[in-house]
Amino acid sequence: MSTAEPHTLHTPLVTTEAASQAGSSGPMADTALTMGIDLGTSAVKVVVMDSHGAVRATGSAGFATHCETAGQAEQEPADWLQALS
Repeated sequence: MSTAEPHTLHTPLVTTEAASQAGSSGPMADTALTMGIDLGTSAVKVVVMDSHGAVRATGSAGFATHCETAGQAEQEPADWLQALS
């Protein structure tokens, strides 16, 4: 079985500093946030934007692709969920 190496990049979505400031008086208190998730063929990427279109946070994590038969590739759905956590 051949396995493609997963990307080793795993960027936290929200830093500890940003999370601690996100309380009722923090910089994110007066704006709605929208999260976009891109589940690609080699990684999941996430972006959080505020109602003004400013990017507030980004993150990404890779996962493996298994190639057991020539011309075929498989991934484990559990790996997608793990990449989101």
